[in-house]
Parts: sequence; C-alpha cells; structure tokens
Amino acid sequence: MNAKISNPAQLCSVRQMCFSGGREGNERVLLVENGRLSFTVLADRALDIYDLRYRGENISFLSKNGLCAFGGAFENVFPGGFLYTCGLEKVGGGDLPVHGSLHNLPAQLSVVQCYEDGILINGSVRQSTLFGGNLVMRRTISCGYDSGKLTIVSEIVNEGAREDAYCLLFHMNLGYPFLDEGTHISAPVTDTVARTEWAERNRRDCLRISAPVQTEEQVFYHTLERGEVSVTDAQERCRVKFSYDAEQLPHLIEWKSMIAGDYALGIEPSTTRLDGAMTKKKIASGEVHRYEICVEIEDL
Repeated sequence: MNAKISNPAQLCSVRQMCFSGGREGNERVLLVENGRLSFTVLADRALDIYDLRYRGENISFLSKNGLCAFGGAFENVFPGGFLYTCGLEKVGGGDLPVHGSLHNLPAQLSVVQCYEDGILINGSVRQSTLFGGNLVMRRTISCGYDSGKLTIVSEIVNEGAREDAYCLLFHMNLGYPFLDEGTHISAPVTDTVARTEWAERNRRDCLRISAPVQTEEQVFYHTLERGEVSVTDAQERCRVKFSYDAEQLPHLIEWKSMIAGDYALGIEPSTTRLDGAMTKKKIASGEVHRYEICVEIEDL
C-alpha cells in the first residue's frame, strides 16, 4: 500500500450515477477515470462504452442522436459511442432489430472496484426467450492506473438446455477530433471486399480518411493475417491500437462514413459478415466462448 494515498480515487475512480430526465431518461452509467483515459460505461446498455477520451481529447464518434432512452428507428436512436455491441440474434440491417437486441439490454453488475493500480468492472447481460434460447454475455472491463490500455473481455455463455447459435460484432467507433483528414489505418490485410458498388469505387482509399464530403457511407470486409489494427491521427501524435484473436473474430468490418455531420470510422471485429452472408456460431448447452479485445492509445 502506498502510504501517500488516503483514497484510491486520488489516482483513478469509477462513479456509479443515473441520469435524471431528458433524452437519457434515468439510465445508469459508470464514469471512469484512470489518470489518462476517461470513459462512460453504459450499465443499461450491455456495458458498452459511450464517450472515450485520452488526455482530455475525444476519441469516440458520438452521433447527433446522443443517448436516447426512448425507442424508435435505428437511425433515430443510434448513439454511436466507442463500443456498441451487436448481436446476438443478428448483426446488420434488414428485419428489425437492426444490429440485434444485445446493446439495449441492461446489465446485472457484479463488480465495480477501484484500486490503487486500476479499475475493474464486471457484469452480465441475459438475452433469453420463452420456449427459446438463454444466452448470457459476461463482460469484464479493466484498465490500469495512468495507462492508455483498456481491456474488454466478453464471454458468451449458453445457459439454455439445448444447443444454440449466435453472432457477435464489436462496433468500435472513432470520431473527431482524433479522426480527421489524413488519419490512416494500418493492418495486415490479405483481402478486401467492398459491400456496395460505391464502396468498390473507393476501395483503393479505404484505409485513408478524407475531409467530410456530401456522399454516402462505405463498408469494407477485410481479412487479416492477425488481429492487429492501428489508427493513427493526421499529425501522427496519437495512435489507437486494437488487438484481438482473428481466428475467433475472422471478419474485420470497416465502416467509413465521411459524410458531413456524420463523420465516423468504425473498426468492427466480427464473427460474421453482414446481409445475406451472415452466419451464426453454434454453442452447446453450458459452453462458454471467450472474446478479448485490447485497446491501447499511445503518444507517438
């Protein structure tokens, strides 16, 4: 124990709070600070992460919708945020709900701890159906004191009596001021497939960020040698690195929205592609599938 410290909150903190009225309703949130990173964990939304800041500067994409406690069409309520978890019954568009139900389910918190050396948050989210499946996502979020590294572990557990199937996509979104003209992506890409004709016409520049334009979104499917993706800002002052197991999450989906007013980049490790190519992973009764994503933000 450090004799200079009376309370761990002198170094890092996690505060449990509730919004009071407005668009956010009464949602539960966890406000986390570790001396270098600050972020908001959404306890009523699958323990996803809303805003993320590094040394006070925003890293995440926050949509004009903000956090909306009321329901509505996906495009009217999608908040963006640094992490929006998609699944478990589907990812992508088509039949409702767009990107699945998981993000909108509340978590049962098990551990919320602040130590001298860091922060630990753990909870679970249940997605179940009468006469149907019973899947649970157990999530742990951890970061050390004065560290730019954030670790997110998500375990899918089949607590049902029979085999089930699911899909999972980690929709991780970057925005201004980190994202700007000249920002670029680095990854060990072996193959790239464009989702639309418009994206195909711009495939050569898929790893480079342009200035905002009046256009439409682009989506690319990347195959990687290993699960390592880096995004470096235009001034090469700061880099965001994503690390994960590419065998577990074999599809890296890039959401590139250079649209003025909706300027965003999504780095999305996934178990499946979207649209008609969507597939599900089988999971036996009692089985656990573990996914770990490490996010590290560093100065250059």
